[in-house]
Amino acid sequence: MYKRICVTNRHLVTGDFFEQIGHVINMKDSPDMLILREKDLTKEEYLELARKVKKLVFDMGNPQNGKESYNKTILYLHNNIEAAKVLGIRNIHLSFGEFMKIKDLRIIRPFFDSIGTSVHSLEDIRLCNEAGFDYVFAGHIFETDCKKGLKGRGLDFLREVVTEAKMPVYAIGGIKTSNEELCIEAGAAGVCKMSAYMTI
Repeated sequence: MYKRICVTNRHLVTGDFFEQIGHVINMKDSPDMLILREKDLTKEEYLELARKVKKLVFDMGNPQNGKESYNKTILYLHNNIEAAKVLGIRNIHLSFGEFMKIKDLRIIRPFFDSIGTSVHSLEDIRLCNEAGFDYVFAGHIFETDCKKGLKGRGLDFLREVVTEAKMPVYAIGGIKTSNEELCIEAGAAGVCKMSAYMTI
């Protein structure tokens, strides 16, 4: 079975963000990974949001009052290494730009069980192979509401990244129920959806 990954974007969520995340991680087919990607926050705001989401993920994984929970979700933070250290979250997803600032993953490797990034070219994936990432996102594969007007790189790009990569590759960008199987057939080890679209 391939991995299902949820990436948060609060501006896409109608209604209460925490209620939406609670719903997503308690679905029968809950995501394997939840990446808290909120980019437009101060470090302090992100830390507080991450603290609440961590508690939510923990609570959903420890059902009370006999309520069944399907949650198997592992929380990843996006870019904010300090917040991850403070909260004891041992999984991090770096933007490629943040990776280029760090350059040597050995600097942060002792703090994390899993480190990933996103790639947008074959040159990116070659650098990731050398760096020793645990996984990469390849995208954006299809046209997406998050980046309107930008054409998706397509399944051929995904196949090329999968061929080059020395680690699991997850497809991201415009992923829906109607096209996720195409990504798996192209060699992706999983698919990523925005939290607002997890059931689409």
